[in-house]
Amino acid sequence: MKNLKLRIHPLFLCFGILTFLLGLGEIFICYLITVLLHEIGHAVVAKHLGYQLQQISLLPFGAELSLQNDDFTYKDEIKIAVAGPLVNLILIIIFVALWWIFPTTYYYTDLFVFSNFVTLIFNLLPIFPLDGGRVFRAIVSKYKDSKSTEKIVSITAISLSLIFFGIFIVSIFFNPLYSMALVSIFMLTGAFNFNKNAVYKRMVFS
Repeated sequence: MKNLKLRIHPLFLCFGILTFLLGLGEIFICYLITVLLHEIGHAVVAKHLGYQLQQISLLPFGAELSLQNDDFTYKDEIKIAVAGPLVNLILIIIFVALWWIFPTTYYYTDLFVFSNFVTLIFNLLPIFPLDGGRVFRAIVSKYKDSKSTEKIVSITAISLSLIFFGIFIVSIFFNPLYSMALVSIFMLTGAFNFNKNAVYKRMVFS
């Protein structure tokens, strides 16, 4: 872990500065810590499985852990992918338990718990390049050939994308949920760039 580097994308810095200017610095810090802990979860398991760690990159809409190895079994892919969301789940359980013991801590940690919950749920979606998508692909690839796996994963991504976009359209008449539109676009990107992502270039995305 000592050789693991941290790379920060310029747009990530711009996004961070913008959030502080808009008075949302606290939210930015909570999500930053959440994402870093999520990626460290991936890194610890990958290191334990014998993979060489390269760097954690902070991107405008997430983060990624880069590995140097060339070979990657579907079992290892599942273990590494699940590690990130598992860290978020453990943190949620710890802090919720803390609320029961020391109720006043809720007012200082509720945003951190919420950021972990959002990160957990979002990453479990079966869409590339999310953790859930990698687990889904690994499981399908065990029983199907590469072409069939690509088709199944892509159809799933497109279907979920349409559902999220439909939610966005309906929300326009009440309270527009622009995040649903962004998620929909993200899913479509994963669906149509499956060939690029299917070759696991030693990256476990957050």
